[in-house]
Amino acid sequence: MMPSVCVCSLFSPDSVEEIFEALMRDGSDWAMQQLEKLKKMSPTSMKITHRQLSMGGHLSLQECLQIEYRMSQGCVRGHDFYEGVRAVLVDKDHSPKWNPSTLEGVTPRMLDSYFEPIPLSYLPAKELHL
Repeated sequence: MMPSVCVCSLFSPDSVEEIFEALMRDGSDWAMQQLEKLKKMSPTSMKITHRQLSMGGHLSLQECLQIEYRMSQGCVRGHDFYEGVRAVLVDKDHSPKWNPSTLEGVTPRMLDSYFEPIPLSYLPAKELHL
């Protein structure tokens, strides 16, 4: 059964936490299924993706590509990408241990780090110049 409201209204809130709340309020079987799927995903990755989607419509192609590159480098420096690979491809236990493990644990500073210019200290990765 589909949600009781438009799908876009469930996923258009300003934060991932608000998306979770919208799905809970909807309460339909479909919304609850989506919520259960989301609860298994990396809190960090969900917040990165939400910010990326929120920003992307207001950026040029060049800016979008630069942000994508920064995000990719941030994910490689982080924990959850490797943990997801471990859980699905290596050990195949499908039980990732995300760090942080909750949405609340993903601080604004942590999230900002995925969108900032790449520091020189992270060589050989360099800032993308188009």
